[in-house]
Amino acid sequence: LRYDPLYWGAVFPLGMYTVSSFRLAQAMDVPYLLFIPRGFLVVSWLAWTAAMMAFVTSSLRARG
Repeated sequence: LRYDPLYWGAVFPLGMYTVSSFRLAQAMDVPYLLFIPRGFLVVSWLAWTAAMMAFVTSSLRARG
């Protein structure tokens, strides 16, 4: 996996979708909608971790 700063452009919307879905479920008081942000929390976390690992790996390779 080669690092590209554009990966963060995919990570950010996933996180924002997760937060907005959670806040919507809270505001509308519909707890059955909480399965959406719970699922996307995992997806967002995995995307963030992959982007960060690619960044760190790329940085370490650049140093030699």
